[in-house]
Amino acid sequence: MTSEKVELAAQIEDLASPDQQRRSMAAAGLFSRGGRLAWDVSEAWMNDGALTGIFAVETYGLPGDIHPETTVGIAVPPELFARICAANGNPLEAAVPPEQDAREFELRFPPNVRLDILTARDAAGNGPIAGYLGRHGAGIQQVEFRVNDVASATGLLRERFDLTPLHAAPQPGANRARMNFFLVIAPSGEKLLLELFQAP
Repeated sequence: MTSEKVELAAQIEDLASPDQQRRSMAAAGLFSRGGRLAWDVSEAWMNDGALTGIFAVETYGLPGDIHPETTVGIAVPPELFARICAANGNPLEAAVPPEQDAREFELRFPPNVRLDILTARDAAGNGPIAGYLGRHGAGIQQVEFRVNDVASATGLLRERFDLTPLHAAPQPGANRARMNFFLVIAPSGEKLLLELFQAP
């Protein structure tokens, strides 16, 4: 295991720490890593005039900024999911459509750190989170961008950047959101799942 993967695993474990400062520092590190991976892929999108307003902000900011409507999704095994939930005051779980075979809750830390903690309802099932955990173990499973219109954003990314979404049309997501996904390759060579979601 590389030193980077060791650090990532330690940060994810620290989300379950009884020490609030350790949890906060771990969350900030995970958010920064996921957000900057997403920036490396999406900088051109955010500065494309046709897309800027669709991504829930008027302007993206300076190069290297993390999009202010970003959430980093961390997939963890069910046992760690329960410990992270308990250590952070048992936040309410999102209402996830059953066909996604997933459970999730959100963590927020000052000033603008957003994490979704995800696990599989059935660890031995065929859902996307179970599949990710089986291949990679705990890690950054996805990065989410809030958009004003997921169908329009998907179409523009397909037309202007030749990207293929995972679904032909937006799908139902947690808490009645609509979503679609793009599997992209960061300049570092890492695969990254980007979720576009539109709040209800």
